[in-house]
Amino acid sequence: MHRIFKFFFMQKILSVLFTLIVCFGGNHCFGQKNNAFLEVNYSEIEKFVNQNEKVYNELMARFIEGDTLLEANELKYIFYGTNYSSKYQYKELSREASQLIKEEKYEEALKMCHEELKVSPASLDILFREWICLKELDLNADTCEIQISQLFYLILSTGDGKTEKTAFKVMEVPDEYIIIYNVFGANVKQQALVGNCDVMTLYDDDPDKTWDVYFDITLHMEKLSKLFGDFSFSKKAPKKSKKGKKAKASASIQFE
Repeated sequence: MHRIFKFFFMQKILSVLFTLIVCFGGNHCFGQKNNAFLEVNYSEIEKFVNQNEKVYNELMARFIEGDTLLEANELKYIFYGTNYSSKYQYKELSREASQLIKEEKYEEALKMCHEELKVSPASLDILFREWICLKELDLNADTCEIQISQLFYLILSTGDGKTEKTAFKVMEVPDEYIIIYNVFGANVKQQALVGNCDVMTLYDDDPDKTWDVYFDITLHMEKLSKLFGDFSFSKKAPKKSKKGKKAKASASIQFE
């Protein structure tokens, strides 16, 4: 799966998405104020979705339409709220659709993406694959680009990825790789599970110059716990050499 991500995302999408990020970075809705991270309280989001189903569905409808006026706090409910919605779910792209993209059968894959987005309209994974198909078929991808950019800025506003406490909050593991390859433009050297965080050790060109990025996968782990019972984690974050620390400092992404 990692090679598929890297082949399609790094080679075909990186330059375009950097442009999108710069463009949307000027919108105050997606930036951080006074270096504060966006607060994401899953219990509060669950309560909101359960008690305000009509409002939640209206927010999702605006997202589906590509509404650029959605604010970060609204996107927060839209994205993370799919974990608690009775109407929508958060899923990865199906294996069948992924295989079609790998085989460059974009028309067939696009049809599957459209169907899967009806159930999971805020899935970063499915939206990204849909974007690939649209661009390969030379079709209009404006709405898809807006949605992807909104989700990027939402996730990146939840932390700085430097510690467990300030980890980027994602829904599923594929979200991590989409961000790593297409926002950070980095390679993955190794991965460790620390508590409810994936600690991804990344590098640019030199595998010896690494830095760590933390992704909070609490919602993903909750799903696994419901299926398989409680987990206990003993792994620790990988230790960094002085070289690695320097690389981390120079490669950190700062949000204004």
